[in-house]
Amino acid sequence: MRNASEFRDDLWQPIVLHMRIRAGIPGSMARDIRAYLQSSNYAAPAPRTSVAVTGLSGQEVYSGTCVVCHGADGKGALPGVPKLSDRLSQSSDDVLLKRIMNGYQSPGSSMPMPARGGNPGLTDDDVKKVLSFMKSNFGQ
Repeated sequence: MRNASEFRDDLWQPIVLHMRIRAGIPGSMARDIRAYLQSSNYAAPAPRTSVAVTGLSGQEVYSGTCVVCHGADGKGALPGVPKLSDRLSQSSDDVLLKRIMNGYQSPGSSMPMPARGGNPGLTDDDVKKVLSFMKSNFGQ
């Protein structure tokens, strides 16, 4: 087990999101947990403004960021997460890119998708690559 102070503030968002999903923690409690865990970072360096993840393929971005909620098959690994094939066919690339970059809550879903899938280190190019991967693999 790692010490909480080993994680920068910007890493707690995806960690707590994963905790929330796996344990069914309500959003308000998850925010409190994240604030508590971030408070352990007194001596940690400030988060970098650009934690570049460039050079990854769309499949690598999907496997490292999106698969937790959307599943390896794109059919939604959690209740309320829609099948990607449904969403990819209903919206333009511009709309999908905006939703991935800024976050989005699908109608009927109890949990919103965080901006950049909860990974602030993803660049715009990474988001474009992962969208291309999803359309190729999960589109109709």
